[in-house]
Amino acid sequence: MPYRFAWGRDIQRMASHQFSTFTDPNEYRERLRGADEQIMILAPGDYRAELTHLDFGTVLVQRSRQSLPHVAIGGAHPQLTSIVLLSRAEQPEVRINGIGAGGRDLLVLGAGSEYYQRAAGDLCWGSTTMPTVTLMASAGILLGREIAPPPVTRLVTPSPGAMERMRSLHESSAIMAASAPEGLHPRVATALQNALIEAMVLCLAPAVHNDTSIALDSRSAGVMRRFMELVEAEPALPLSMIDVCAELGVSGRTLRQYCLRHLGLGPNRYLWLRRMNLARRALSPGGGGITVTQVANDFGFGELGRFAVRYRQLFGETPSATLRRAGGACRAGSPLTSRCPA
Repeated sequence: MPYRFAWGRDIQRMASHQFSTFTDPNEYRERLRGADEQIMILAPGDYRAELTHLDFGTVLVQRSRQSLPHVAIGGAHPQLTSIVLLSRAEQPEVRINGIGAGGRDLLVLGAGSEYYQRAAGDLCWGSTTMPTVTLMASAGILLGREIAPPPVTRLVTPSPGAMERMRSLHESSAIMAASAPEGLHPRVATALQNALIEAMVLCLAPAVHNDTSIALDSRSAGVMRRFMELVEAEPALPLSMIDVCAELGVSGRTLRQYCLRHLGLGPNRYLWLRRMNLARRALSPGGGGITVTQVANDFGFGELGRFAVRYRQLFGETPSATLRRAGGACRAGSPLTSRCPA
């Protein structure tokens, strides 16, 4: 069904509300909307993520909490624009495309934009997403002039009033949706949707904020994109840096600089972590006659004892313990709004 511009007295269906928890970052990724992310865990511990969807028809609100330090490599939907805010004023460092983001900043993901995110610890965030064409039409009406669609990833520092409005709407939407399990009344949903659209426009209005582009420069963007394509073509293959750099047409020093800038990791470390995370994913479902030795060999870790030691250092448990456990679970429940206020 095509997106349609909803405004004023146009009553929407009742907003839908869904809350899920995950112990597998890949299952979390599959339920994330508005962007696609590859998530790699960087430290030991039990991964746990919470994700809330509040779907108003034209506007989607998401709220999330993820445990453990991690790297996320993502791309925004080509027809949608998202505004992302950190849900806690104080939390471990978050860097987007190598730039630190704080509690007063909004991350704007323009349609089709790319981003590299590194979180130093637990991460709480909230987002508001809508079709870019609808957002631009709304901006034209509210501001009395056209504004260009966000073309790249940007960090925006709105006016305090605009920021407080966005946070308040996020919190109100979550509280009301959670208290109405069968859905909000259509008129309440319409009022919230219109208010969220207005808040997005005000946060993007050029006159009321500081605006910093954190888009990747064209050269590093091209190299990083081709590097990721090379990795994804054979994700389990232990790649040689000589072969990688020759294929990309850059020196090892240049590739290392780009990876450190955008991922916070050197290329060799990134490739090792990628294979370790894939090995954990292969072990997680259990059953099917799979063995730790088979998985270690499939992902290029030939020395089983060393693989087990490094695996435990990274994930906090042995490969055999992962194999014994049930796979990542997802269940319905109630959001932990007290831990991640928007």
